[in-house]
Amino acid sequence: MVRSSRLVGQSIIAYLRKNGYAEVALQFVKDDKTRFNLAVESGSIEIGLESAKKIDEPACWHKLTQIALRQGKHSIVEICYQRTKQFNKLSFLYFVTGNLDKLSKMLRISEVKKDVGGTYQNALLLGDVSERIKALRAAGQHSLAYLTAVTHGLDEQAEEIAQVSGIDTAAIKPHPEAKLLKPPPPLQPLKENWPLLHVSKGIFHDMALKPKSLLDNNVETTLEYDGDLAKGGWDLDEMKDLDNENEGGDAPSDEEVSTPAEPGTGWGDEDLNLPSDFVLDPSMLKADISSEGMYIPPSPGINQTEVWLNNSQLSGDHIMAGSFLTAARLLNEQIGCVNIAPYKEIFERYQSSSLIAIPGLPCSPPIRAYPHRNWKEAGVRGGLPTRLGSVDDLMAKLHVAYKLTTAGKFSDAVHKFRSVLLQIPLLCVDSKKEIQTSEEILGICREYILGLSLELHRQAIAKDSLDQQLRNCELAAYFTHCELLPVHQMLTLRTAATISFKLKNLKMASSFARRLLELGPKPDMAMNAKKIIQASGNDPKDENPVNYDERNPFKICAATFQPIYRGKPNVVCPFTQAFYVPEKAGSIDTLAGISEVGKKCVGMKISPLQIR
Repeated sequence: MVRSSRLVGQSIIAYLRKNGYAEVALQFVKDDKTRFNLAVESGSIEIGLESAKKIDEPACWHKLTQIALRQGKHSIVEICYQRTKQFNKLSFLYFVTGNLDKLSKMLRISEVKKDVGGTYQNALLLGDVSERIKALRAAGQHSLAYLTAVTHGLDEQAEEIAQVSGIDTAAIKPHPEAKLLKPPPPLQPLKENWPLLHVSKGIFHDMALKPKSLLDNNVETTLEYDGDLAKGGWDLDEMKDLDNENEGGDAPSDEEVSTPAEPGTGWGDEDLNLPSDFVLDPSMLKADISSEGMYIPPSPGINQTEVWLNNSQLSGDHIMAGSFLTAARLLNEQIGCVNIAPYKEIFERYQSSSLIAIPGLPCSPPIRAYPHRNWKEAGVRGGLPTRLGSVDDLMAKLHVAYKLTTAGKFSDAVHKFRSVLLQIPLLCVDSKKEIQTSEEILGICREYILGLSLELHRQAIAKDSLDQQLRNCELAAYFTHCELLPVHQMLTLRTAATISFKLKNLKMASSFARRLLELGPKPDMAMNAKKIIQASGNDPKDENPVNYDERNPFKICAATFQPIYRGKPNVVCPFTQAFYVPEKAGSIDTLAGISEVGKKCVGMKISPLQIR
């Protein structure tokens, strides 16, 4: 079907294009504009150039220019600029690629077109002071022309300009500390396109570049066609006649083909003109001289980053190897990561720390070394990258976040807890104890981010109306059910008890005060709790009921900050294990900001023990 380029229905072509198979859809399209768009999408610059020449519209040339610039194919960029007559950009292209000969031609072209601005720009890029002076005089800027000539020591031209223009030379004096403004000469002009990584092209790319006749079903395509058969010694007309003669008859036998009927001169019969008494040395008959005297370079070794990818299925190792795409795929399969943006800085830091660059000789590239964490038994094909992060490092950062929480810097604390949370899936640990500790750290970060985010939301709510005050009391009560350290849990209970007591919800205030006393607070905090219990009386009641039932277990929705009581439908984040109301299924988790809520995943993998 591909070889015959027959496909019925535009919907099938649109389906291929929508699902990322533009190079396949390209085989079935004959419209030049459609072929151009598909070629641009699939990165087939050569096919896009061919279609752009047929369309010859500025929009197509501009689009092709952008794609060619990204791929470093400045030869195609040059063609696009020539077709769209963007001479200023073309001059700059010649300048950055070091093609001064072509830049000189652009200077002459701008002079012929009487483009004073283009002439001055080209002269400035070439470092040609005389041409700059000439351009300034043509533009009527005699003072600037005189100043340029005097600054560069061209006294004869300066006198000529002063005599012709009649300017006051006394008022025009060069800067005493003026420096020569001349671009550095290119060490080597860039005549070839920018080198790219070698990527094997599929069969569809090759078919798009081959002539249609060679893609026919009745023609063998195993031989490479160079497009110049008719120009060589093979006569295509005679070959057609030979095919016609063989049609309907028996095919010639191998003996008839291998034995010519008459001797010819097509292959030539050149004599070596050696002496008649020349005898071949018997030692040469047995010697293998095919590679004698030749230097055979050693075959290239295996890139250690590829070894890391083959030896590990942990996302952290793939990041260290620089394979961000496979790392993102693993995170998506394990924890449902759909938003990779928060990981950008972490990925770059990990990858830049995976190798050591040792300076070499002057003008030579540095020597790269890839340190291994299993260097004792790694060998050539068993290496694994070093660990950039560890459980101990995360514990140290966790203590910093604790201090920020105690100091009341909730925004900074949330940022610190979230940075710890994002690094947990990138760990590479070896023991079950470290796996368990990592899961405990994840739970701590989840509870603190949820609780502090809830508290920040509570503080942002106005307290003008009664409904706002009740919502404020609800959030304070929910905060007490986050699993925090005792020192922080006591602070949440103190806040909730105070707010409930002020709203005349004495039952809630008394309950919070009793829970506070169970944690063993400081004397002054305990004294306030006892006062609230005594003021509430023996039969306390809530004058302003809120949506809070401490006897019914519940989870807090991390998006709406509403309670989800036991038995109610809910969805869970596959990474943080935070709970959400069913309406939030498919949204991004608010705690870590990377995972899709409700997505089914295999679970976080941070150790080879979990994969085996």
